Amino acid sequence: MSHATAAPKAVSRRAVVKGAAWSVPVLAATVATPLTSASAVAACPACFRPAVFAGGTWTSPNNPVAGNKGGVAITGSAPGQSPFGFDTSACASLGFQPSFSYTIDSAELTMVRANGATDTYVVAGQGVPAMPAPPYVATLGSSVEFPTPPGSSVAFNWPNVAYPSGAYSATLPPVRPTALKVQITTILTPLGGGQPITCTSTLSWVLSNGPASGTVVFGTGQISFAGSAAPA
Repeated sequence: MSHATAAPKAVSRRAVVKGAAWSVPVLAATVATPLTSASAVAACPACFRPAVFAGGTWTSPNNPVAGNKGGVAITGSAPGQSPFGFDTSACASLGFQPSFSYTIDSAELTMVRANGATDTYVVAGQGVPAMPAPPYVATLGSSVEFPTPPGSSVAFNWPNVAYPSGAYSATLPPVRPTALKVQITTILTPLGGGQPITCTSTLSWVLSNGPASGTVVFGTGQISFAGSAAPA
């Protein structure tokens, strides 16, 4: 007895194409999905500039010296007024929200001796007790004056500065302030939302000196400085 053998059922071209249509886009979607715009982070702008207030006039009066060491406290011309700050006018049109916050990270004072040698002193923040707690809030497009303690004009303070013995005068004191460098950190938010960015900037000033006064004898005395500041 003979038995008929069924021929294999042919797979149509349409079925092959239909199966492919279900499988191919899965791989394509995985490979081709682009990064969203929210993952992009704005670059820090180089738009903060050192600025002076009240003509940049500064004083450092009546610094006590013992063992040839003493402080340098730089003050403004009136309580609540600092000679130093920074200008943000170049930042106003760079695509950030107007309100931003900042902190003062450190302040570096350079003293120059009569022989031309320099000494550098660094304090965290402004080195001033009772300073208002950071961060501070400011507005892009404005000039921002650094804070001072309530009722005080002390802008920065450095302890343990070396004071060589001798008479201090405007002509050539044994040592005098010559430069200030301040590091700040700002937090900026892009317009339209987006991830805030944290940026670090360094601001520098030249300190020209007016009259100095006082004498250090056997390592002890009281010294005063005064002068004006200009952006470096």
